[in-house]
Amino acid sequence: MALAERLLKEYEVEDRLGKSRGSLSVARFRGSYPDLEFIKIGRSVRYDPRKVEEFLAAHTVNGKDPEPVAPKRRKRTRASK
Repeated sequence: MALAERLLKEYEVEDRLGKSRGSLSVARFRGSYPDLEFIKIGRSVRYDPRKVEEFLAAHTVNGKDPEPVAPKRRKRTRASK
């Protein structure tokens, strides 16, 4: 089987990750998920299924609470008269 036959299309990764194609596109552009590798063939984007599974495994929380993040405080402004 050729490598190109095993690569996932965007809609398949979209279903697997629960993210829209638009979100995946923005994430690629911004580098939001540097560990989610993709292959660009002309205008087509493909994903190696092993890399997608590695990405999911790396981002899986195993029943542990993530570190709490302190909420951002809003600056109080005076009401204009």
